[in-house]
Amino acid sequence: MFEINKHKPIVSDLPIITNNRLNLLADENPILYTGTNRYGNRILGVIVEESEEEFFVRYFHVIIDDEKYYDFVNGKTTLRKIIESADVIFVLDMQGEKVIDNNLVTIDEIPADYLPLEESYCPADAFVPSLNYGVSLKGKKADFHLAEVQETNNIQTSFADVLRNTFSGLEGLELRPKLYLEPAKLGSFRVNYRIEFEDVQSSMFHVDKSLIADYIESFLKYIITKLPQEEKNALKEQHISSVAFKEVEDKLIQIYQKAHLELTKDELEKKLIDNINESALKFEGVTNQIKNSSSFDKIELINYESSGGELGLGIINGEFFDSIKEQLVIPAPEVSTDVIEEDVNPTTYRIRVYKLSNKTGNCYAYFYPDESETNYEIPILINKGNKEYSHSTISKSLDEDKVINIQGRAKKVNGEVKSIKVDL
Repeated sequence: MFEINKHKPIVSDLPIITNNRLNLLADENPILYTGTNRYGNRILGVIVEESEEEFFVRYFHVIIDDEKYYDFVNGKTTLRKIIESADVIFVLDMQGEKVIDNNLVTIDEIPADYLPLEESYCPADAFVPSLNYGVSLKGKKADFHLAEVQETNNIQTSFADVLRNTFSGLEGLELRPKLYLEPAKLGSFRVNYRIEFEDVQSSMFHVDKSLIADYIESFLKYIITKLPQEEKNALKEQHISSVAFKEVEDKLIQIYQKAHLELTKDELEKKLIDNINESALKFEGVTNQIKNSSSFDKIELINYESSGGELGLGIINGEFFDSIKEQLVIPAPEVSTDVIEEDVNPTTYRIRVYKLSNKTGNCYAYFYPDESETNYEIPILINKGNKEYSHSTISKSLDEDKVINIQGRAKKVNGEVKSIKVDL
């Protein structure tokens, strides 16, 4: 056991993991793990040595930011480099779950024999994916556990759309995924999702859900962390040579093989390319929401283990879509062939007003295209002039829930009335 100069941290619980713990490598004792403290800081922990005489285990804990964390779990940096670059390293002596001593040291105080090896990369396959996901809002007001309702709703809806779209490559398996919202964990600003599959009595194909979970996690991680590193026009190649792409493709092939569905490798590759492209394009809207948000400036996508551990899949900020758009197949804008017309002279139309704002002048009504009861909703654009709404036919229709005839100029798209301008 090496001797340390005992410098007590000013905040004694700063290096203590309280939430989101994930063992990256374990034996009788945890060997390498991560989690967050009660202040939300991310911590990386590693075993140093065991004292058989005094019956405690010594660990190094280092507080790291998101960039270093993702560089580590994605194999871009080593544990050795993270510890060497840390301002301070916390030394925790533990008996079971109990911390019996808590000190901090600098890298110069640690004997070389106690440092991780030069090739101390994050172990592969340290995490068992599930079909439970979370979106964590970060920066700005979100760091104080606040966010505007509409901005949160928009992100919640957008990511639900992203998660649904990941299953496009699994068509034919009769999975029928259903997406549910789950309560966020205490002390975090998150939107949590759970994916389940409807029972399909007629299904001939049984697919292990763990294979599906593994594929979806790899699919999303490829888009968020690997696609930005791919060559320009990566998804436009006839046969993609990317190693990262092939890892996802192999998992998709395995699923179809287990389901005994005979699709050629070329067919599955095209299916995956199309699905990645479609899903990645949905991040344009997510990126724009982040750019325009006053509540957060980035979001983190998280996958949860069934045991409660969590693995971050990547950080998405306001520049994310710019980092992937040159790798995608961007569809050409559709040329509109709609025929748009507007009445030259006022014409009689049948409507029933259901909303009218005296303050803004906004008016919405049910439009009756013929003498039947068939109707649909349209806006009525009112030119009020110097007149008042009270005692007008528009106001009477609302008050009496009555169908009326109005004189107005309609805007029509392909012959269908879309709005009507009316002089009060």
